[in-house]
Amino acid sequence: MATPRVRLRRVREGRAAGDRAGRGSGLMAHRVTAPAMQRAQRLLSQRIRPHILSSEVAMGVEAIDEAFDAPSHAEAVRASRRPVAPGTPWGRPWHTTWFRLSHTVDERHAGRRLVASIDIGFNGRYDGFQAEAIAWMDGRIVHAVQPDRRLIDLGERSIGDVVEIWIEAAATPVIAGHASGYGPTPLGDPATAPNAPLYVLRRADIAVKDDAVEELTLRMQAVIDLILDTSDADPVRARLFDALERVGDAIDPADVPSTTNAALDAISTVFDSSGPRPRHRIVAAGHAHLDTAWLWPIRETRRKAVRTFANAVDLLRRNPDVVFSHSQAQHYDWVREDAPELFDEVRRLVAEGRWEPVGGMWVETDLNLPSGESLLRQMVHGQRAFEHWFGRRCDGAFLPDDFGYPGSL
Repeated sequence: MATPRVRLRRVREGRAAGDRAGRGSGLMAHRVTAPAMQRAQRLLSQRIRPHILSSEVAMGVEAIDEAFDAPSHAEAVRASRRPVAPGTPWGRPWHTTWFRLSHTVDERHAGRRLVASIDIGFNGRYDGFQAEAIAWMDGRIVHAVQPDRRLIDLGERSIGDVVEIWIEAAATPVIAGHASGYGPTPLGDPATAPNAPLYVLRRADIAVKDDAVEELTLRMQAVIDLILDTSDADPVRARLFDALERVGDAIDPADVPSTTNAALDAISTVFDSSGPRPRHRIVAAGHAHLDTAWLWPIRETRRKAVRTFANAVDLLRRNPDVVFSHSQAQHYDWVREDAPELFDEVRRLVAEGRWEPVGGMWVETDLNLPSGESLLRQMVHGQRAFEHWFGRRCDGAFLPDDFGYPGSL
């Protein structure tokens, strides 16, 4: 009788044989508790994401005295300043603090892709209802600094270059979802708000950014989210699990930067045109919803509009294939008054077909309380403004956050 042949298979530590994509037992892996999902989430959060930034060095930080009425950039630059260290509290409710960040580039950072990494005391990663800021460099607005956008691109610099960034930080209090829910709170009125700082400056660093590691992070997170949103019976989910496993095979946790490109190749089939049919082709246009008035005063909406437009202009500048849309002529008018250079950029992008004014109304109005004549006036004033600024009217309504539609429409 012939001697049976034995095939040996190397099994990575922590992985049972036949566990790849959870299919060894013949059962489809659970999208949340599958070992492949658990490994991928740990690999992403503990091993890969920390390598996006390296060579981090604290920048010098100074601040001017905070003010209830926000000083302009020109006023802030002329004001006296005091040194500020990480861990310093700042920001009484509804007040503004200007920070000046500075750093002289040395041999650790010269000739490498640099960013400023800033955390002014964010609570989690949700935007819109807490501290926000906007960055200025070389006398111009760059973009907002917010919970999900904490990096400012500095490009490559030479030894001896001085980096200077001005940050206008708004201490907007959290007045919803707190201990009082959506009920009354003393934070809602400057006259009753406490006089103590709400936030702490946690971080203002200069660092080297690895774009490939960031790309891998985004793609892994996208695949993880796809798995979580895919039904148990969908055969595509097995392919997604397999992609995560192939990333785990390709990446070396002890040398993430050098093995990132191999991991990107391993996950690429999820995003390219290969694989089984049918495949969806999705076309998306950017949009940033902004309530004209809700959990903050109108004066803060004006600044939020500038931050929103600055973010969009910056993203369109970096991504030539992106198209952005925004409604509410009132927001455009505030940006035109408060940041005219930014408004000129918007006009240029509209002319290029990359920024689309939508809705044709002055604001995204409530529909149930106003009369029919009031709604018509919203459209008349909005369309006139868009035609005056951009030479075109909007050809469709845009009311994504309305609370019901009346029969009068």
